[in-house]
Amino acid sequence: MNYHPQRFIRAIAALMIPSYALLSCTSSYANAPDSAKVANIIGPNDLNVRRGGQLEPVGINTVLRKGQQLFMSGSNRTFAQLDFYNRSNQHMRIAVQTSTKNKQSTLYYFPCTVLNGDSVIIEWLIEKTTRRGCEQGIRIRAGERLSSNTQLPKLSQTYTIAALKQIFLGQASRSRFQNYCTVLADSGVGWLGVKSSGDPCKEPLQQCQATGGINCAAVTLDNWIVREENLTAIVACADNQEFKAKGAGSKMKEVATTLWEESEAQGATFCALRVVGAKDVIASPLPSGEETVVEVRNTDVCPTIYVDSGAITARSAKIPEGISVKKGEKYIYCEEDGEDKIETFDTNNESIELQVFRASERGYQICDREQASGGQEGDRRTIQLTKTQGKLRISYDMLDVPDRLQVVYEGRNLIDTDFVSGRNTLSVPFKGNSGQVEVIVTGNKEISTTEWNYTLYCPL
Repeated sequence: MNYHPQRFIRAIAALMIPSYALLSCTSSYANAPDSAKVANIIGPNDLNVRRGGQLEPVGINTVLRKGQQLFMSGSNRTFAQLDFYNRSNQHMRIAVQTSTKNKQSTLYYFPCTVLNGDSVIIEWLIEKTTRRGCEQGIRIRAGERLSSNTQLPKLSQTYTIAALKQIFLGQASRSRFQNYCTVLADSGVGWLGVKSSGDPCKEPLQQCQATGGINCAAVTLDNWIVREENLTAIVACADNQEFKAKGAGSKMKEVATTLWEESEAQGATFCALRVVGAKDVIASPLPSGEETVVEVRNTDVCPTIYVDSGAITARSAKIPEGISVKKGEKYIYCEEDGEDKIETFDTNNESIELQVFRASERGYQICDREQASGGQEGDRRTIQLTKTQGKLRISYDMLDVPDRLQVVYEGRNLIDTDFVSGRNTLSVPFKGNSGQVEVIVTGNKEISTTEWNYTLYCPL
């Protein structure tokens, strides 16, 4: 990578972006999503969703709504892709991919919060007629599991759903979340709701509607952990007005309410509350004329935000006003006592996570599924893997007539069966930079009734 000299964040005031700039002129520009749908699961499915007091398995098209969490245990190399929708079931031009590896768990709290065990990719498409979801930002806490002080036990294959329920639901209960919601009307008047259980948006939405508010809508919906000590409340408003204060989670309701009342007393409009911990970063899209694609990678010391296209504002308790990060830059966030920095990176060197995310738009098939079947015409296609090294496994069935199967990686044959009949499963090690293989089937030219099929599995 071509690194520029490090630029220490606090020394570059010109890059600071006021957080009020993230607020649009009407509440409809920043509505929180109404639902998220699991659009894809790649790798072993060890996903669960918590709905109230129940932990349920997840499949393609599983829907998440307010107050629900997607749980990925980290026992396998798995990717989950989410699409987001508004109350009219229109796609909100945002997609999120979460992933797990190395026994690191990931939690996605609907609508706009992720406790990130591995990496998360966020894509905001160019805004058109439908407003984009989570434009107030997605809060990312890297290196965490279920709370700031407690790590989820490592899970083995012997853990059952019942055991997970004991761990997950018990942990969530002990954490004692406070949920909050900001509601805005088109006039810019806002309402705040805070509840320890139930829907924090219900009462402020009712208040907005009762006073004749037009297009009443939730713009932020999130939570904090009561026992967390070091939190910052930020009420960001239009006209460059911002109100912030620190406090413990046990006192944060009073702190946030006081800030909200202060913003009202000063006539501030289009306000939204966010509560962040020392480990949190909020990534929000900035206007750039292109889609915004961000990858957040979890590291042992300082989580890093890579901007692959577009531009974002990154906000934290340390820099609540935000700092801009543009395409080809990565923001290294090191909590309050560490030194942040921005460095450049080569956007052509895509991570395997980003390759997986973009596989469908590039027309690639995905490993772990039957990719192709056919006859004499044969087939040639690119298949997306989930690793750039490991052991590749492919099962094929050529039935009674011999056909030929080749698996090509970075220009060389990993497998070449020549013309064979019958079925078999082959495994071969591989290692390189690419996350794709090409599979070529040459059908028997002499026997027109030939048939074949194959499945390439995700690497181990």
